Amino acid sequence: MVAIIIDNHLFHRLKITPSEFQQYTAAIKQMFPTEDERVYYCPRPKKCKANPKGKLYARYKNILSKYKGNLRNSEERIPSPSSPIVECDDISEIIMESVQWLHQNSEPWDDVVCKWKITSSWRIQEFKRDSDASLESFLNKWPICKNPEGFNLMMIDFETENPNVAVGESTSFETSFTRIVNRVLFIMTTDIKDKPSKQLLKKIYDPLTTEDSIDCILVLLLNALILPDREDGNKKPTIKDAQRDMILHVKTENQVSGAVEEVRKRHEQPIIVVIGSEITNLTKFQVHFKEISYEIPKFATCVEVILKISLFFRIKYPYRCKHAWEILQGYFIRTSNEVHNPKVQDILNRIN
Repeated sequence: MVAIIIDNHLFHRLKITPSEFQQYTAAIKQMFPTEDERVYYCPRPKKCKANPKGKLYARYKNILSKYKGNLRNSEERIPSPSSPIVECDDISEIIMESVQWLHQNSEPWDDVVCKWKITSSWRIQEFKRDSDASLESFLNKWPICKNPEGFNLMMIDFETENPNVAVGESTSFETSFTRIVNRVLFIMTTDIKDKPSKQLLKKIYDPLTTEDSIDCILVLLLNALILPDREDGNKKPTIKDAQRDMILHVKTENQVSGAVEEVRKRHEQPIIVVIGSEITNLTKFQVHFKEISYEIPKFATCVEVILKISLFFRIKYPYRCKHAWEILQGYFIRTSNEVHNPKVQDILNRIN
């Protein structure tokens, strides 16, 4: 456990702060409540030059000393996924053993997640080296992602590749989602002119509308803030067309397959499916892409999954609802080199 934690951290960044040591210690304590935290890390006493103590710190110092010639400036991050892997035999061996394990096992899930994190940078390099790499080829190579919890694995790789990407104003996607609801509602009340959309907006204020349903309605209504663009040679799509390409609402699970097949006639990109007798009382949430269907506990997490998977695999958003997705991307996942459609940027300026 100690070796996995420290070696994985060193593979990504050479410096470990006292607070990070304490976080790792707390995580071990959570997994193994009977363990004494002091065995793993004891911080340096105040006004004392003595080094910290514990197994985590000892492993950290030993690895740095052993590979001092290979590890550069201890304040710098180890090369990004696009750079060559540092030649550290112990770390490389752990990575390759974890890769093999992931190809042969799919449980226990805690071990899957741990080994997936260890191999994340290596896997990203391999993916980038393949000129024909795609979401489909990735899933074929890593079928464990088809597991019901597999969406979490792909989000880990996104976060490894984009360690400095801000998520709204918070490290929590759900917390950030709550903020956008309040900010965008005012814009919607003044800007939405479409009568059906106005009626849908009123449902947000119904005291019986559930929290997930409010989030879903708000995302649907983003398509009414910036009308969908005309497709080449085709009739201009309606707001309803854009909403159907983004989120499918069905009343029962028996209707899901047929509804998804209908959307697949128009596009192959990921789509959210929400299930409930009414849009104000949604009970189940799914993300569908390729042959995979993920059951996800919260609507906001569905949005997070599609944003991160689409960005990681460079998947374009469905044409009819692309502006709504661009607003969500611009608010929730901020990068330094984004270039937005002027209408999208105007909405983001007003929300932020």
